[in-house]
Amino acid sequence: MINLLEQKDFEYLSEKRFFVIGILLCGIVMTFSLLGGNQVWSSSIEPDSKFNFSDTYDLSNNQNDSVYGQISSLDKNNLALVWQDSNFKITGSNLIDRNYDIFFENFDLNGIIKDDRLNLSNNPGFSEHPHMAVSGNNTYIAWIDNSENVKQVYFRHSENTGQDFYNTTILSSNESQASNVDVSAESNFVYVTWQEKNLDRSSVILRISSDFGKTFGDEKVLSNYSSDSYPRIFSQNGTVFVTWNIDVIKSSDPFNYNNAISSEINPGIYFTMSRDEGNTFGAPQLLSNASDFSYGEAQVSAFNNYVYVSWVQKDSPLTFGNLYVAKSADYGNNFERIEIPLKPYNIFDASNLDTFAYGGKLFLALEASVNTTTSLNVGMKKEGGFNKEIFFTVLSQNLTSPKEMFNLSENLGISECPSISLLPNEKIVSVSWEDYTPGNHEILMRQVHY
Repeated sequence: MINLLEQKDFEYLSEKRFFVIGILLCGIVMTFSLLGGNQVWSSSIEPDSKFNFSDTYDLSNNQNDSVYGQISSLDKNNLALVWQDSNFKITGSNLIDRNYDIFFENFDLNGIIKDDRLNLSNNPGFSEHPHMAVSGNNTYIAWIDNSENVKQVYFRHSENTGQDFYNTTILSSNESQASNVDVSAESNFVYVTWQEKNLDRSSVILRISSDFGKTFGDEKVLSNYSSDSYPRIFSQNGTVFVTWNIDVIKSSDPFNYNNAISSEINPGIYFTMSRDEGNTFGAPQLLSNASDFSYGEAQVSAFNNYVYVSWVQKDSPLTFGNLYVAKSADYGNNFERIEIPLKPYNIFDASNLDTFAYGGKLFLALEASVNTTTSLNVGMKKEGGFNKEIFFTVLSQNLTSPKEMFNLSENLGISECPSISLLPNEKIVSVSWEDYTPGNHEILMRQVHY
């Protein structure tokens, strides 16, 4: 059942004296205990002539640890959600007592209860980081799972909009550690990419299905040099775009990259594409400035001839994250890069983002920090500080800085890991994120009518 958090009432919804805040950096769970009250208010946005904002929906709406949600809009009243959720062995919040599984559900935003929540992994292993692609009635979901005592890419697909799913297929090798999977689909093609590590190298891998996810071809190596990489993929009209980051190698990294391809040895954001449905790929392009790149993550989206690679990066571990967008007007051949300054919007330290390109616009959801004067009880001491929020904005085709960034979450809890989906015919943008405000991690969502 969807829980609708009413904006207009600013109601106090829950209070817990003892609670645990879990910081999930889009996948890495860390916990620490706080003593004090936790309150949930709905968020409010000042009226704007161009955008109308819905109330906030609690999609996961349970007592578990619901994290890392990904959404896809089906129509103006329905959307699909996949997420990672804890199953408690015993009462308690210790991570040892949790088993995370991958859940899927189609939601009717009119409040009709379908009771069709599915546990897609349902195994004793740690199942994490799901990603989803929807094409027509076909739904494709991939995630990382260690049920075979090694991290592998698991895959399931549905031909009836998620009512039923085929059995699980393992796409990666059991001789390497897989992580950071992503999936894209169009027509009969399904593309799954991930990072894969073994004792010799760390690689960006791609596998392709040409029969709606029933079978997959052999692994394609897009890069044999990757460090803490998060590959992202987008497909359009037979063209496949892939981007990934190469972070500065940590001194403790056990992998030997001495034989890495010299053109890829610089840290930064890389991009490659295929014009023949993934059969062949061009040489990777470095889109960022390697001299000031420490680590970051990227997203890729395209519409017609325009290709956008957006990313957040830190110049060093001690600096705040900055926001960049690279645009190609010639279908990925050449790019121009700009930085979107955050200071004019009174935000800083960009981290996770998601994008969707359509009709000369780039729709962007961003996790960033705001200064807060609100005091929280930390032990016996009151402290102010920074709070992570989810922001929404639209960039024009010429990449001028947007006039406004709208705070969609606007609450006291840590809001992170946004996912964005678009219904162009209805002019509706849906943005989901993970939020601790209810007292446990939940997947929240708002819609923007433009």
